[in-house]
Amino acid sequence: MGGDIPESRAGAEADILSGFPAGIPIYHPSDPKFHELRLLFNLASTNTAHPLAVVRPRDEQELATAVKFCASAGVPMTIRAGGHDLQMRNARSDAVMIDMRELDTVRVVEDDGTQRRHAVIGGGSLIRHVWRTLEAHGLTTPGGWCISVGYAGWAAGGGYGLLGSYYGAGADQILGARVVTPRGEIVDTDDDPELLWALRGAGLGNFGVVLELRVKVYPQPRVLAGLLVFPFAEARQVLGGLEDMYDQGIPSALAAEASTRDFGPAVPAVVVFFHWILDGTEQNAAEGQEYLAKYRALGTVVADTVSQTTTLAFCEVMDTTTPYNTSFYFESVSVSGLSDELIDAIAASPAPEGAYIVIHHAHGKMLANNDDDDDDGGDDNTATAYCLRDRHYVLGLLACRDHPGFTSEEGTARIQNWAEALNREIRDRRKLALGHCYWSFTKNEDCDVVAIYGEEGVARLRALKNKYNPGNAFPGCYPVL
Repeated sequence: MGGDIPESRAGAEADILSGFPAGIPIYHPSDPKFHELRLLFNLASTNTAHPLAVVRPRDEQELATAVKFCASAGVPMTIRAGGHDLQMRNARSDAVMIDMRELDTVRVVEDDGTQRRHAVIGGGSLIRHVWRTLEAHGLTTPGGWCISVGYAGWAAGGGYGLLGSYYGAGADQILGARVVTPRGEIVDTDDDPELLWALRGAGLGNFGVVLELRVKVYPQPRVLAGLLVFPFAEARQVLGGLEDMYDQGIPSALAAEASTRDFGPAVPAVVVFFHWILDGTEQNAAEGQEYLAKYRALGTVVADTVSQTTTLAFCEVMDTTTPYNTSFYFESVSVSGLSDELIDAIAASPAPEGAYIVIHHAHGKMLANNDDDDDDGGDDNTATAYCLRDRHYVLGLLACRDHPGFTSEEGTARIQNWAEALNREIRDRRKLALGHCYWSFTKNEDCDVVAIYGEEGVARLRALKNKYNPGNAFPGCYPVL
């Protein structure tokens, strides 16, 4: 499980944490459960980073006490729930890992004096648990593609997903929060609106640990959803057709994103993820079928799984295609459109077996007001630190380094080199990358904090960090301020 801890390192860890408060669950490297608890989605980080210890608080007081102790002792901390940071910032060998998974309650609350409701979501809740709990109440809220992701980190980082075009980004759903600061204080955003603004898009550890979020909920819709698979030989045609439809403006009810991947030896493909929200009207249902026909006509459909379902059911099937505890190498780049030049770069670099490209498209309520197209305009989102509100695509280049076809060092290097080379082809040679990026996907060195948040936004974020976390108690946090 990633190698043994050197005795000298184990002794130093014991000295640093010798005064840790009794009664709070803490797992040291010598504990049999330690290696299991430190496992993350990206096994590459597990192989390279051995936390000083894993702390699993069971309630808010234990969390506050543990955080205060570590901060006071000068012990760095990382925060994990789903453990999905593909850039491996949630595990460090010089830090204690705060494991939030025991703090995973989800409850639906009636708003005072209204017919409306909202959800209170624990900082350790996974999207799967959030959706299953809300489904029992006939409700939903936006979540990410991968349902083993931690909800709080997903939403506080911006939050892309299949429901975003219809309801808004994950950050837009946050009504309020309670945060544990390095001083061990529990701060409610009702008492600091500036903190609420910051948590909506820049809240991944800069100001403390998110104890819980209060978020918007909606009646759960049925959806028309599934995969449309086309031969990779038709990549230019299919991706170009997607761009043509995006240019014409697609309804907010539609999320039609794409991926290129290899389904086995010499079976490369382009996959379109079709997801249409049904609002119960005949007109909406007919329009959904019309768009499905348009997408089926993009090329030669070799597989078609589209049917009526729920977003949760669709994503549960999708989740089986990306196993947990796999070693990944991940690159990400944001672009303004699927230009001919970008499509040429993708078509010229088919993903090897065990690798794939995901293409997330931001439109509808993911964007700020867009007066040119009512279907493509969202609410006024100036109350969020998240401000990537121009039309864009987020590309993820994911290489599975321990895929059965790449078990040798040579094979591992080849699949990683594919992701690195395509990223640099898009960024450096073809100059297609936007100045901003989606930080939750992207390496720190490829992120420009001013391009993402603006000079005024960065100044506000730094002032708030200086207020709550001047000692940078969570060095793996992002954005880097």
